[in-house]
Amino acid sequence: DDGRLPPMPNFTAIVNPHDRPYQEARHDWCGLVPILSNSRIRSVHVDLMMPDFSFAPITYLTNSFLADPSSTFAVPRGWPEEQLSIYLAGKATAWENKRRTLFWRGGETSPTRRVYSDALTGEATVRLPAPLYIDFKLCGAHCLPSEGVRPEDWCRHQFLLSMPG
Repeated sequence: DDGRLPPMPNFTAIVNPHDRPYQEARHDWCGLVPILSNSRIRSVHVDLMMPDFSFAPITYLTNSFLADPSSTFAVPRGWPEEQLSIYLAGKATAWENKRRTLFWRGGETSPTRRVYSDALTGEATVRLPAPLYIDFKLCGAHCLPSEGVRPEDWCRHQFLLSMPG
């Protein structure tokens, strides 16, 4: 593996690495932008890796430096070493061997998160393509060890719901 990415097929990716629906900025640079692309190839699966911006400097996430991307304090620092075991676990299991599950664990610290939780687990359940199962749990501020799942084990699921914050 030479570390280079092969040409990407058409894919669907919605990425929003911030709690708020927009980034405040005083000029044209708008900070972190969600990626949205419609898939035209249903049979192709690729893993799209992006930095976990929760490890980025807070000034990058909040545009505290007036969204100045030239500031060294406002730039993500890359892939943290402690995430390596998670990436290796994801690569170790072939896509076809992963559970067809939408997986998420997290704290009940945001009203927005409760909306998603209720939609996925309540009576007004979101309709998901069959057979797609849900393994979704809201805890208090943090999950107890008995409720939690090691990050390396998240990669045993085909779909990971990301609601950072």
